[in-house]
Amino acid sequence: MEVDKEQMWNDIVAAKDHRKLSWYQVSQMAGTSQASISRIRKGVQQPSLEFLIQIADACGMNVKVSYRKITETK
Repeated sequence: MEVDKEQMWNDIVAAKDHRKLSWYQVSQMAGTSQASISRIRKGVQQPSLEFLIQIADACGMNVKVSYRKITETK
């Protein structure tokens, strides 16, 4: 199952707006550059899941990542 990064980004933006944070504040709390966030906002760069989790955490979101191991049957 692939992560819907676009939906996750939309949820991050909503959380940022709800907390009335600027992108500068988010970048500082996430330990990243404002330029990195700007490239994603402009669609120039696709974010990694790790980066999205980092930004989501800075916006006060709780992110849970889980996986299911697929076993082979004979």
